[in-house]
Amino acid sequence: MYVNGVKIATASDSGNFQGEVAEGKLEIYAELSLPSAVDRSVPKQIYVAAASSLTITGIAVGDTIDLVGVSVKAIADVTATNWNLAEVTLGAAATLANYLDAAADQDGSTAAGVVEWFYFGGDTYIVVSNDTGATGFTAGTDVAIKLTGTLDIDGSSITSEVITIAS
Repeated sequence: MYVNGVKIATASDSGNFQGEVAEGKLEIYAELSLPSAVDRSVPKQIYVAAASSLTITGIAVGDTIDLVGVSVKAIADVTATNWNLAEVTLGAAATLANYLDAAADQDGSTAAGVVEWFYFGGDTYIVVSNDTGATGFTAGTDVAIKLTGTLDIDGSSITSEVITIAS
């Protein structure tokens, strides 16, 4: 995987890429080395901001989401039992903004970062609260991670700020 012409990652055996990119306008493409040539994917232009929400597709049981550096404070380890208690549920009339506010309603600037999760609109969301006080979701401070699809992530856990997806 190349970003602005610089190789940042090599595909794993499963074909996934992992790497970090800086803020700004990026051109992303992949290269495949063939016996007789190198094939390059069509470059895509994206803009990455430090406070952007993140969408992840294709996540499965056993996959991990590394939250190191996402929270203002270190995120405490969370057992599967406590992970299930962190699920936010609201009424049928609730909007995405209502869910984000409810998930980020704790003071994430204290001794340990706060992570909660919910289902909305056919997708699964994980929210990291970084703001001071119980003010709800603050764009640019709190972080929302959207997992495409309604995924059964009950029983997931956090160890050393890494979520391990379980079902």
